[in-house]
Amino acid sequence: MTTIAGIGTQPMAWLVLVIFLGAVIQGSTGFGLGLIAAPIIAMIDPELLPAALILIGVPLPLLMAIRERVQVRWEGLGWALLGRTVGTGAGLAAVVWFSARALATTVAIAVLLAVTVSVIRWRPTVTTRSLLVAGFLSGAAGTATSIGSPPMALLFQRAPGAQLRSTLGWFFFFGTALSLLGLLLSGQIARMHLEFAAWAILPMVAGFMVSGRLRKFVDNGRTRGAVLAMATLSALALLVRSIAQV
Repeated sequence: MTTIAGIGTQPMAWLVLVIFLGAVIQGSTGFGLGLIAAPIIAMIDPELLPAALILIGVPLPLLMAIRERVQVRWEGLGWALLGRTVGTGAGLAAVVWFSARALATTVAIAVLLAVTVSVIRWRPTVTTRSLLVAGFLSGAAGTATSIGSPPMALLFQRAPGAQLRSTLGWFFFFGTALSLLGLLLSGQIARMHLEFAAWAILPMVAGFMVSGRLRKFVDNGRTRGAVLAMATLSALALLVRSIAQV
């Protein structure tokens, strides 16, 4: 028996769970849907990535941004989006030129290095240059692998929780929409991706609603630790995906 996009009933049950959990984590920490859902989706049907997850990734950050809109850090967000625009083009080119395994491994190693340096001594400063670089890396990694949140999250790792979530929410909404447009123009969005994304809206919204109750726990001195932990998990998820691919 098959359901959406030709996926069996049991795999779909797993996808319900991971999308729900990913939305809970992203809604409370600022990011996480991609790192939780992408490895499972890749093992069930690699052809769904990155398009299906990018489709789901448009409404979730918008909900996050609207919920805590008064906390958003608007200054400099335009520079980050400019970097994301250029990075999206680089990500599209990378999808065409390089294997998925090479892309996932490269991004994973870069994220792990950034986390290591952050733990040891790095105190990121939000400047025009750092916003451009983080935006570029986020656009490139997000378009190529569907996990592009760590660069911006690491840059804002010392921001208050509400500011982190709302700022990343607007950035990821506009940036993911841009990545989606790029995939549409390059002909990489198929009917199966649209079917899967339409079905996945329900567990995603449910997870977002649950996340509202977890924000105070994260914000109680745990924001930076959560960012570093989630970035590390993102890198490990990409490594798992690269190992799983044949």
